[in-house]
Amino acid sequence: ARFARAMGTLVANSVPLVQSLQIAGATLLNTQIAGALVSVEQGVKRGEGIAGPLRKCGQFPPLAAHLLSVGEETGRLDEMFVRMADIYENETRSAIKRFTTLFEPLIILIMGIMVGALVLSMLLAGHFLQKWILSQFHFDLKRHLEVIVIGIVLITTAPVIIQLFFGKKKNNTNHTTIA
Repeated sequence: ARFARAMGTLVANSVPLVQSLQIAGATLLNTQIAGALVSVEQGVKRGEGIAGPLRKCGQFPPLAAHLLSVGEETGRLDEMFVRMADIYENETRSAIKRFTTLFEPLIILIMGIMVGALVLSMLLAGHFLQKWILSQFHFDLKRHLEVIVIGIVLITTAPVIIQLFFGKKKNNTNHTTIA
């Protein structure tokens, strides 16, 4: 699409076709297509037009050669290059959209699996740690449940009890001065 857009701009501004091919070919990142443009350029120099050599090189889709042959016949080569650029940009946009619509659920699934594995590992670690502690102390959980509950209550309420009995008492007197 970048090549077609550059060619459309160059041809519309009356840049000779061979020179336009050289300039637009320099914008390409694909070395295979850039190499094929050399043979297209040679065909244009021989007077074969652009559609024939483009079709012969085999690197461009048939639609491109067809659009350019229509452009050569009608004398609107620049418009055909611009139309070709529009078509390929729309195809690229729709291909990217299809890819992202397929890729997004895959990423969500992978993230869900990772979070699930993390939660599962934490639960299993806690379970095995509890079993180990109980086996080390020969602890009968049913018999000592009351002691455990009382211990938890004392631990969680200890800061409040300490603050109530040993904390500083606030003086609620209001010191206002009249000047």
